[in-house]
Amino acid sequence: MVEQATSDVLILLASQAQFPSIMPKEFVESASADGFEEYVGTGPYQFDDWQQDQYIRLVRNDDFQSLEGEPSGFTGEIKAPTETLTYHFVSDHFTRISGLQTGLYDIADSIPLENYDLLEEDESIEIESVPGGTLTAFFNTNEGVLSDEELRHVVLAALDNEEIMLASYPLPELFSLAPGYLNENQEQWATDAGADYYNQADPDLAKQLLEESSYDGEEITILTTPDYNEMYNGSLVIQEQLRNIGMNVSVDTFDFATFLETKDDHSRWDLFLASTGYQLTPPQLLAVTPEWAGLDDEQVRSG
Repeated sequence: MVEQATSDVLILLASQAQFPSIMPKEFVESASADGFEEYVGTGPYQFDDWQQDQYIRLVRNDDFQSLEGEPSGFTGEIKAPTETLTYHFVSDHFTRISGLQTGLYDIADSIPLENYDLLEEDESIEIESVPGGTLTAFFNTNEGVLSDEELRHVVLAALDNEEIMLASYPLPELFSLAPGYLNENQEQWATDAGADYYNQADPDLAKQLLEESSYDGEEITILTTPDYNEMYNGSLVIQEQLRNIGMNVSVDTFDFATFLETKDDHSRWDLFLASTGYQLTPPQLLAVTPEWAGLDDEQVRSG
């Protein structure tokens, strides 16, 4: 429980990940361990039908009363222009894309980047691309070679982030470079702090710093997974960039489940690259969560 005033409350209440569901008291009290017997909400659409692993269907809630004002994502007017919304669960990328091209689906989400050019050339399809998160290199600051701050500065000097991103995403218009963990459009939290260390792409400086450091050829292990192309391809580029300045670098590759398990063992890696989603407030970021990459920093905890 928060015992002092905080400016984050309204943002957290409005976020889709942890919104406060408003339901009649008697429905809550009668709920069993298996869940609610009846679905009750306050939104512009209401539950109609659900077929597991197939679809969920919502219908317009004619009793819904919207707020007035410009919609912002947190407040304002909410419209329900379509009488019925059906969400089909289609895990196969090819089926999802084919359904979009044939008109079976009106909207398809999470299209693989390798299909971007194909869909962009289709005049019947409009592509909407939105910034969804960051691709971040996480250092092992607790143990191993990169627990040495001097050597982390060496790595930062060597990294060419544009080269890494071009290997991870097929087109330059699908990414942007920025030093912050949060979306640049989040005016409350966006910052360019740390920009001096970001995307230095200076191998000569990196070699100089490496020569001045205590590094003696110790192996640096990069942890990755082929289940996410951006993480795998970017990791290989980082390996090459660090090898070019004289570091001994290996890449350990696992399926994603094993990757997650292995990253929790700090004795088995020195660096990993991960794509993480944007959050609404800094405390929600995986980057500052000790359980994610083992970050243990008093300034972060007290901030």
